[in-house]
Amino acid sequence: MSSIYPENFSKCSSLTAINVDANNQTYSSINGVLYNKNASKLIRCPEGKQSVTIPNTVTELDDYAFMNCANITNVNIPNSVTTIGYSSFDECTNLSSITIPSSVTSIEDCYNFDNCTSLPVIDDIRYADTYAIRCTSDGKSTYTIKSGTRFIGNCAFDDQENLQNITIPSTVIAMGDYVFDNCSKL
Repeated sequence: MSSIYPENFSKCSSLTAINVDANNQTYSSINGVLYNKNASKLIRCPEGKQSVTIPNTVTELDDYAFMNCANITNVNIPNSVTTIGYSSFDECTNLSSITIPSSVTSIEDCYNFDNCTSLPVIDDIRYADTYAIRCTSDGKSTYTIKSGTRFIGNCAFDDQENLQNITIPSTVIAMGDYVFDNCSKL
């Protein structure tokens, strides 16, 4: 087997485990989750899985790692993880709690938490732990990002044509790309 891509398991909503033969030189599985052999990258969580414990050896969540995992309600990312790939949590509709440690310095795209409708919303802004990931309303002129927020995600306020004022707390240390794209009144 030369390559397994996370999208190989897309739309497999009943799949609860991906098991790899112990003799495989490239891939491994831990509790039904697919990793590269040295377990530094979580490649794919099966869409039907309800809970996952990510080992402390993982440093990266691959692109689409949890995409369409509608049964997942809670994810605790260990301090070893530094990167969350493209669309890693897209369509995790029941994800209501996620812990993102300060070791994470890169969340790759605008759609990483797209349609994660169970994550908390405060002042019309959806949050994934200390990340402001997306505003949830159109037409507002003022937003206040909650205290303790560390990052403002890619495209978080894009296309908010009426946005004129935003309050950003001192805890914010970084902003993603295109955060205020198309906000001509800001």
